[in-house]
Formats: sequence, structure tokens, C-alpha cells
Amino acid sequence: TAEGESVTYTLSVTNAPLVDMEVEVTISQVTTNGDIVPAVTSVTIPAGQTSATFMVDNVNNDIYENLEEYSVAITNYTDGGYEIVDLGNSEVITTITDEADKPKITINDVSVDEDAGTMTFTVALSNQSELPVTVNFHTVDGTATAGLDYEQTSGSLVFDPFVTTQTITVAIHDDFIAENPETFKVVLTNATNATIEDEFGLGVIADELTPGVEDTIVVSLSGDAN
Repeated sequence: TAEGESVTYTLSVTNAPLVDMEVEVTISQVTTNGDIVPAVTSVTIPAGQTSATFMVDNVNNDIYENLEEYSVAITNYTDGGYEIVDLGNSEVITTITDEADKPKITINDVSVDEDAGTMTFTVALSNQSELPVTVNFHTVDGTATAGLDYEQTSGSLVFDPFVTTQTITVAIHDDFIAENPETFKVVLTNATNATIEDEFGLGVIADELTPGVEDTIVVSLSGDAN
């Protein structure tokens, strides 16, 4: 069953009781930190009826988690007017899946002047995950050229459990050429325990508003002065 959904269970008897039959049902976690609240409840199979249903809710906590299991078991009964009661299938194990909370990965766009030295992109998860999340990244030229305008960069990010942001830093080269803003992309690929919602971040490198000494070239003349 999906996290946050209710599950219906049915108690059945082979022959209808002469009087109401009270059945004690115990709900308990099988895996650690399950998304159900342990409880003991009573379910009535009415006289003359052969079954009764009840529901168990589980909690949607917006955290991506491993598969979780809980137990629903018959632990006692009273009355019903029977001579002998044989508890047949007295326990059901239910698995909770959590695909709805699988994080989505996004990356922002960044603009800097070329004298900034570096450009930092932020990669974010849409929600926390109990499982580690990984994603690969690499830079791709646009109008900017790796090695001239920026440093080609690639690698892998690891989000430890419950961490939702990581950063990618790209070195920027400051040249002495007056030019229009130039662009490149940081592309995300091969995510685990998450899906990629935004495939790339756009990097925009602009000339600085006030060029410095490092942007100055010297024009000189040499030759025989005699």
C-alpha cells in the first residue's frame, strides 16, 4: 500500500455467531520507524454475520523512506457462542511503499562577473530522504569555452540522509577581451533514490563593470631610435 493511504482488512468466520463476537486486533510495527501508530483495537462481528471490516491508516510524513512493514494480528476474542474457535490465518503483514515522496532534484542558474573567480550552483532536493541520494554532474560549453572562460568540471554529489542541498563550484577565468555575456551549462545525470526535475543549471559569465589592472594590455613600440 502507498504511504498515507488507508487499508481495509476483513475478519471472517466460517459460521455466523449466535451473539456478537468481539475480536481483539493488535497493530504493530515490523520495521523500525514505521508509518503506523501501534494500537490494540476491538472489532465486532455481529450476530448472524460472517464478517466485519476495519481500516488501518498510515502516516504520510513527506520523507522518502525504505519499504516499511507492519503487522495486523488477531490476539484475542470473546463470545460468539461457539464451542471451539480455531484461529486460522491470524496475522497479515502489510508493506508500505513511498514512491510519492521520492525527492525531485533541481539546480539553479547563476550569473557572475568574470572577475568573481568562481561560480557556485546549488543543487536541491524537494524533500528529505531517509536514503542517501546521489547525482552526477558535468559542464557543457555554450558560448563560453572550457579552458578559456571557465574550468571544465565534473563529479558526483552525495546527499546524506535528511540533507537537502549540495553545491557545485566552477572556476571562472578572467580575460582581457571585451565581450558579451557567455554561457555554459552544469548538467545533472544518473540520479539514485531521486528523480531529476531540472536537468541543467545555466551559468552566465559577464565582463566586470569596472575592469582592473588584470584586464589591461599595454601597447608599446620598439625599434632603433638612431
